Amino acid sequence: MVRAGLTNINLSLDTLDPLHYTLMTGQIGFETVIKAIGKILSLKRVGFKIEFKIRCVHLREVRDFPNMTERAMEA
Repeated sequence: MVRAGLTNINLSLDTLDPLHYTLMTGQIGFETVIKAIGKILSLKRVGFKIEFKIRCVHLREVRDFPNMTERAMEA
């Protein structure tokens, strides 16, 4: 897709808690989103420009954010 001209990817992660994600979205898919973030990060290795924008983080989850980033990079 990058070779075809893909320049942006928008991804929404409503919470860092898998159970809350399921309750908020009505579907099981937290791990799929985490894996997608990992794949997006891997594109940076082939020269794709990566920008993450954080619009809102629930205060109770702020401390979990660095762990989520590491987890996504390992996915």
